Amino acid sequence: MQKSGFEIGLYGDTHNSALSFLPKRIIKYKLQRAIDRLGFQPAGFRTPGLSFSDALIEVLDDLGFTYDSSLTTGIAMYKSIEFPYVFRYKTSRIIEVPLFMQDYNFFVNDLWQEDEAGRVFESQLAEMSRIGGIALINLHPIIMHRKKLFWKKLLMIIKSYEGSAFISPVSTLLKQARLKVTDE
Repeated sequence: MQKSGFEIGLYGDTHNSALSFLPKRIIKYKLQRAIDRLGFQPAGFRTPGLSFSDALIEVLDDLGFTYDSSLTTGIAMYKSIEFPYVFRYKTSRIIEVPLFMQDYNFFVNDLWQEDEAGRVFESQLAEMSRIGGIALINLHPIIMHRKKLFWKKLLMIIKSYEGSAFISPVSTLLKQARLKVTDE
């Protein structure tokens, strides 16, 4: 996947949505174990269940990660942080690249039809483009393989931004765009 241009990040050693709330030494142990199993140091991290804590950010910094994307900006089902911009945590080198949208919220219990979800993504991406924000999208292979209509629609939407948006893996965005990040 990496040879094809995909970026592989880390999500933890298990799908423990309370990971961020564990003692710092346990977070570090679990993430180091996952890195060892992966066989390389990923640049990015996102917690299972989008949990977050200062201890998590400290551990990510200690372990050499570049960015986290556990905070959310555009989940249509609930109010989110509504800050679709990259920023650096004051006490570390970690850059937060907030998660914009993910398929899980639409399809985990088949809450939405594929065409409805596509329209929401399209309108949210249009708004993100209008304000010049970052639109990091998270897709789960276990969901996407059965939502092909949505997947094709999303690819068409993203393709429509070619030439007017920077479309890339996150670490490439951070390197090539040389983004000036603001302090927390």
